[in-house]
Amino acid sequence: GLDGILTSFAIIAGAHGANLGPVPMLALGISNVLADALTSVLAIGALLVIAGNQWGNHFPVIKNLWTSSFVLVAGGWSLMLLSVFYGLIDGLGWKRWAWIWVAIGANAITIYLVQRIVPFSSISKFFFQGTANLVGDQGTILLLAGALACKCLLLAWLYNKRIFLRL
Repeated sequence: GLDGILTSFAIIAGAHGANLGPVPMLALGISNVLADALTSVLAIGALLVIAGNQWGNHFPVIKNLWTSSFVLVAGGWSLMLLSVFYGLIDGLGWKRWAWIWVAIGANAITIYLVQRIVPFSSISKFFFQGTANLVGDQGTILLLAGALACKCLLLAWLYNKRIFLRL
């Protein structure tokens, strides 16, 4: 909004007064505008989730039918997660932990096709069935997490070897 623009102008003017040069001035001004946009996207996402849940009282939130209330809730969560991850990765520069998402994105088609051929659930059972039997009802969650870990390990190996499926 207007307050964000005025704040950016004040930051740039202060940086100019400190003789910081053009690059730091632009970086400070742009980061302030992005922070303002980030909070706006987060707030819009929260409003969409609230609106979707309220609308869900009259028109149920059903994923399989893609009801309008589901679209509002899913869109709201997507915007909120986008703003959180953008703030962490680009805003704060916390990039190291996000490498697995890069590996997944680089070979998304590959894992989509490979999971139809490679029995990841059987591999997970081979390694984790004994432990899954010990933990009772949570054993299914452990086996699913094991299958997901197998997929992530394959994607990480492909990414590190620079192997990408191109269509």
